[in-house]
Amino acid sequence: MGICCKGGIERAEFPWGGPYTYDEKGCFLANFKPERGDYAADQILYTAEVESYWPNDFGLYNMSGNVAEWTDSQIFKRTQLT
Repeated sequence: MGICCKGGIERAEFPWGGPYTYDEKGCFLANFKPERGDYAADQILYTAEVESYWPNDFGLYNMSGNVAEWTDSQIFKRTQLT
């Protein structure tokens, strides 16, 4: 799975290879939560449509991001009231 996500780029932090999360126009390169509690910063509030972003070198789309939308878990565990 890791090889597919990185698109064949060794030691890549992101599937597109670069250390940056946005392009020269300031647009995010994937649908992800860039800041703590900030789902709206990338302008996509829900799961991004397929092919919303460029594919990696293997031609695979959406290998980064959308993970937060796949789960119904929270960052912190809920505390129970007694």
